[in-house]
Amino acid sequence: MELLTLSYFIKTAETQHMSNAAAELNISQSALSTKIKKLEEELGVRLFDRRGKYIYLNEYGKKFLEYAQSIVNQYNSAKIMLHSMKSDSENKISVSMPALTSFPGLMNHIKNNVPNIVFRNIQTNHTERVNMLLNKNVAFCIMGAKLENPNIHETLISVDNLVILAPSSCDIAKKKEIDLIELKDYKFANVNRRAAADVAEAPTTDLEMYCRKAGFEPKIVYWCDQFYELIDSIRDGQFLGMAAERILPGYNLNGISVIRVSNPQCYSNLRLYRLKDYEESKTERLVRESIMEYFMKDEDEMIDYRELNKK
Repeated sequence: MELLTLSYFIKTAETQHMSNAAAELNISQSALSTKIKKLEEELGVRLFDRRGKYIYLNEYGKKFLEYAQSIVNQYNSAKIMLHSMKSDSENKISVSMPALTSFPGLMNHIKNNVPNIVFRNIQTNHTERVNMLLNKNVAFCIMGAKLENPNIHETLISVDNLVILAPSSCDIAKKKEIDLIELKDYKFANVNRRAAADVAEAPTTDLEMYCRKAGFEPKIVYWCDQFYELIDSIRDGQFLGMAAERILPGYNLNGISVIRVSNPQCYSNLRLYRLKDYEESKTERLVRESIMEYFMKDEDEMIDYRELNKK
């Protein structure tokens, strides 16, 4: 089993679409299909269920994905460590943040400000993302969860509108906007937002916080670790979900309706975290400032809505 094959599998699992995954990997769809088929033959189980032109992770695929991501993340961590030992090259940087495809134009903005940059974005879950920061395997990380750690510096970089995601077959799917209290009897899926073991766990998710503000406790019947799993559960089941509108263009939303919330106003923040004692290289500083400029250029006032809603 090749590491490249694992990477192909992870990208296919994320997109849930063979042709889209092939395009992002810059290979032909037939080549990707062959790799996935050989992987399934080697493992002795099917990893995806095919329904028409779409594919979905089955129970074997979801379990194998956990191991595949761990293997690739460990390899990436080791490679970063060895590269830093070999050379302190000024044009290289490793960070951990959501997929760049969720933020149109960000990579071009970085390259315009930092020419000849060698940029590595290690995508992983919140726990491993924070661990990589604490172990100095990345220069900084970006996430929505709020962390409380005396060794970590936080900078608010984005305010995003939160929307409701519903299956197209749901009775509210045709609505353009909705009052959150109207959803008190519906079932929800939600994404876990856990930090590293030695960092305080975020007490509530945005969904819980705003539903409570609207006057009810959301009926969360499915918890998942990755956003693409939330998308799948909404498309295939009878669940609703909440997500930041900014990131939706990076995902397959076929079979899903996006509904704005009229009351209460729902927002979430993105936060950039870096170690307080971390000595940035010139390139790392320029990239960090470039990313902050990209996110913050349209913000007149940066408000921490999680702190605001505590009051």
